Amino acid sequence: MKNPRTQKIQRGVEAGLKHWPNAVVVTSTAPPQASTDIADVVRPMPRRKISHKFDGANVVLPRARRVFFKASIALTISRLLIWLWGAIRFFSGNYFDIIMRRDTVQRRAVRLRSIFEDTGASFAKLGQQLSIRADLLPYAYCAELGKMLDRIPAFPTPIAIEIIERSLGRPLGEVFEAFDPAPIGSASLAVVFQAQLRTGERVAVKVRRPELALRLPRTCARSTGC
Repeated sequence: MKNPRTQKIQRGVEAGLKHWPNAVVVTSTAPPQASTDIADVVRPMPRRKISHKFDGANVVLPRARRVFFKASIALTISRLLIWLWGAIRFFSGNYFDIIMRRDTVQRRAVRLRSIFEDTGASFAKLGQQLSIRADLLPYAYCAELGKMLDRIPAFPTPIAIEIIERSLGRPLGEVFEAFDPAPIGSASLAVVFQAQLRTGERVAVKVRRPELALRLPRTCARSTGC
């Protein structure tokens, strides 16, 4: 004999089905049986067509511009002194931490990163390259030097705006509808800002560091501007 509660539920369902004569009654909730025939599974499928081919392509690349640097004896000696001063800062700082009993791998890594940041763009590039050489340096050094990829301290924004206006030959307001003064990225060679053109397009503005522009030839600095 059926449970009265079960009979009540069944009568309620039958009464509800009378209001929807076209309703489909699900008699089984078991999932459909998967095909066991391997021929139904292993079959060709549509593929995307290749939209370009490099075979036989004739691409004319622009000629690289030659940049000549004349390194005098005085400049070479000054660079060697910079290297020597960086080494003295690093090892003397480590020695002082050992005396004060606060020497850790993290403190050494932070000291090395700060030295690379303070000694110029060439040292910053060296730090960036060393950040991916986990086979040469401990992981703490690589993680700390990895901050130099996009988190090097940026130069002041007014200087960047001055460089942009000098390069464009127009005031900033005539080109951009909005210009974010906080950079979204700062590396060894340039600082990147986000902005919106007066046409509504959002762009990234890459401004080369001013100390690098002074060291490059005038033709290169004049053509690129920022």
